[in-house]
Amino acid sequence: MVRRLHKVHAFLAVLAEPTPEMHGLRGLLTAPQGRVPSRRTWERRLAAVPATLPAQTGCLGRHLVALLQPWTDCARAAAIDSTVLRALGGVPHTSIDSEAHWTTSGWHGWVYGWKLHLVCTAGRVWMPRAAERTLANAADNLQAPGLFQELPLELRLLLGDHHVATTTSSNGARCVVAS
Repeated sequence: MVRRLHKVHAFLAVLAEPTPEMHGLRGLLTAPQGRVPSRRTWERRLAAVPATLPAQTGCLGRHLVALLQPWTDCARAAAIDSTVLRALGGVPHTSIDSEAHWTTSGWHGWVYGWKLHLVCTAGRVWMPRAAERTLANAADNLQAPGLFQELPLELRLLLGDHHVATTTSSNGARCVVAS
């Protein structure tokens, strides 16, 4: 995904390249039987990622915040925003993602896909605190309260845009709207 490999067969082709980096990666991905998992195994594993990735992102972020304690020497602030993730489809096609939805974005125009909502610590180090993947047409102000549940009581400032300005965090943090 880092190299924009959107299909499993493209990933496996890059993995098969005879470079030192790919050799090392193949070693990390090798199953106990000494083989790289099959194409179908990768397809099944990648299909399960969208459902679990937001929870894993939030868990990792909360662990890093507890470990690194970024708010000990700077402001206790967080930032919230969302981004649209394009899906396959939008027109009748065999590989269409039929569960995605259309939305319009001032930056991207009309997009068929999903939306990732993310809350991060803001300061010396930016780390995710909570994430949620929704349909692209989900309103930010309706998703924000669920993400606020993951914010610590020490939070004093929440940075956001006008879509979340109408919501308030459960601990009473002041929301600053970026124009």
